[in-house]
Amino acid sequence: MARKKIVFVIVEGPSDEEALGVLLTRIFEKESVYVHINHGDITSKSRVNPSNIVNQVGNCIREYEKKNHFKRSDFKEIIHIIDTDGAFVKDGVIKEDQQAKKIIYSPSEIRTMNPHNIIDRNKRKRENILRLIMKDEICNIPYFRNDICYCYSFLS
Repeated sequence: MARKKIVFVIVEGPSDEEALGVLLTRIFEKESVYVHINHGDITSKSRVNPSNIVNQVGNCIREYEKKNHFKRSDFKEIIHIIDTDGAFVKDGVIKEDQQAKKIIYSPSEIRTMNPHNIIDRNKRKRENILRLIMKDEICNIPYFRNDICYCYSFLS
């Protein structure tokens, strides 16, 4: 019997894994699904930029591969689920609100105590996403981004 191939799914946090893990396992029932929780959004981390984002994603695969004694041929594909968090909105819709303890998203604006931080985060995240959507593979493994990467925000 052939060994099941690994579908490596990268998500931002435990709630993403909870929401998607069972569903993805059912979709890929003939494959072995591993949901990698990145504990944060790799595309918006301060030290991640377009020149190293592909390597950062590759590090997730290499660490899992090494820790579990897998080789590249054990992987079927990588699925990367990215929440855009408003990365493609115009800077003008980001409003200062000293009452906003955390970021508040609405259909018409993003409210925050520090709009400059959100503008900087959005620029970094947008540039990293645009770099990733150009990739068809990472670590010689087929790489797929979720469709949200191709959708510009309704706020833009």
